[in-house]
Amino acid sequence: MNACILALILLVFSPLPSMAAPDAYAPVVKRLTATIKREMAVNKVKGLSIALVDDQRVVWSRGFGYADEAAKVPATVDTVYRAGSISKVLTSMRAMQLSEAGRLDIDADVRRVLPEFSVRSRFRDEPITARMLMTHHSGLPTDVVAGMWTETPDTLAQFVPKIARESLASAPATEFRYSNVAYSLLGRMIETQDGKEFARSMQDGLLGPLGMNDSSFVMNARLWPRYAKGYQGDHEADRPTLRDQPTGALFTTVTDMSRFLSAVFAQGRGVVSPGTLREMTRVQFPGLPLDFGHEMGLGWMLSGVHLKGGQPLVWHGGAAIPFQAFCAMLPGEKLGVVILSNTQEASHFLSTLGIEALDLALEAKTGIKPTPVPAPATPLPVAVKADELARVVGAYATFSSLLGNVWQDAEGLKMWLWDRTVELSPVQGEAGRMTFLPRKEALFGLATRVMPDLSLEFTRAAGRDVLVLRGHAMPYPFEKMNPRPIPQAWKDRLGVYVTDQQGRGISYRSLELLEQDGLLVARIGVSSGMPDAPTALSSFPLAPVSDQEAVIGGIGTGSGGVVRAENGGLYHSGYDFRRVAR
Repeated sequence: MNACILALILLVFSPLPSMAAPDAYAPVVKRLTATIKREMAVNKVKGLSIALVDDQRVVWSRGFGYADEAAKVPATVDTVYRAGSISKVLTSMRAMQLSEAGRLDIDADVRRVLPEFSVRSRFRDEPITARMLMTHHSGLPTDVVAGMWTETPDTLAQFVPKIARESLASAPATEFRYSNVAYSLLGRMIETQDGKEFARSMQDGLLGPLGMNDSSFVMNARLWPRYAKGYQGDHEADRPTLRDQPTGALFTTVTDMSRFLSAVFAQGRGVVSPGTLREMTRVQFPGLPLDFGHEMGLGWMLSGVHLKGGQPLVWHGGAAIPFQAFCAMLPGEKLGVVILSNTQEASHFLSTLGIEALDLALEAKTGIKPTPVPAPATPLPVAVKADELARVVGAYATFSSLLGNVWQDAEGLKMWLWDRTVELSPVQGEAGRMTFLPRKEALFGLATRVMPDLSLEFTRAAGRDVLVLRGHAMPYPFEKMNPRPIPQAWKDRLGVYVTDQQGRGISYRSLELLEQDGLLVARIGVSSGMPDAPTALSSFPLAPVSDQEAVIGGIGTGSGGVVRAENGGLYHSGYDFRRVAR
């Protein structure tokens, strides 16, 4: 056999060595070890594994805490975790492999491959493409919650026809709206074009050739003994099966994910071409007004996370509750990090830990201490006329379209966000935009921390009044929901509805329609799947678009879903609800 071919085979299929940290990385290891131990203690995280990659070397990898606390099984570099939405990056790469082979046109109408796919639409009929699916610009709703978490999930072939009951949340190619439904559709395209069920296609086409032999999109007998228990709120949590395999079902280890990163740094290592890798990290659909500056590649996030010196990272997070994950890289420097945890509360620090790891690794590799990007000057307080502030006052669709509220009293402007009041202080901002800083520590959806760089901009985009929350990895647009007359058909439906459909993990239990401050509101009872946890009631503003359909208000993730009158009850996100009280 040719020596070069033999060397290539050994490189692809042999495990990457988990090397002792070179001298240059010794200070990095010391710093990160201290950070991890501190954060795990503060946040009561049970288990965590991390790997730091420099090109073809794993310069440091280690497990901390427990994969199974009760049995005292330690977390190691070979502990199997759920990687959550990091799965989407691998799903996208498999789709691009098929594109390279001429078997999948990522800019053709999805229906060419899947004629059984259809979706309701209140927009002009435009094709949805695989490129839109990979970049969350398809307009498809974020989730179909019914049947998402269960021990007997639909196959992708069974699920895709059911999307016909759903409605587009926005017109294709107009805004970033995170969509697990879109990736399930992409996974079904992969199945159809490869002639294999999704998990087998991923194993044969990508995971196997990369030597990721401890990874799979379905749990199997070989991985099960090393599969970490899950934890939430200091208790062991359920680990139900996810229907939407392409979106978040990857089981993997930090060792295997290191192989994936090293393959990217090796220009695809034969599984995809360098040109495909460049395309995957090129900004897609740039400059759309309703994206508010967020940049997306094919599978990868390209904006919002950067190092001290300002270098933007290519990254993706993952959450398959309670598992949490973070993966990021600097392709130009061939540095990457992957962190996997079995505890929900790890979400409080995984991304900042990943950034710290790459900051320290870049300095160790180059010997150059980064020059921190100067912090922006603290905006000066400004006086805003009462009639201008009045423009901001009103109801808003906030995180995932949850109902929020802005009002003005003698002390100033305030916002009700989830479970607390946030005081807002007007400061100097861009011309034509009112900018506000939160005066107090507040929960902004990701963690309870003091976050001084957060700000809210009041602006108008595509004819819609929006408060844009800045300072997180992604901008969060909160759309103002102006009261409008509620059609009599919807007033007649006010009341409490329940569903008989059961599920594990996050699932819906009830839906109440009510009128609140001139808005039609859906109050949905949501079960977390945790034992003895109460059903949470979450309120969403609804905008009737006909006597039969009302749309959950807002922009971006979670918005645009439809509540529809059907068969004397209501339909929403895969659930049929029947009325039990007016």
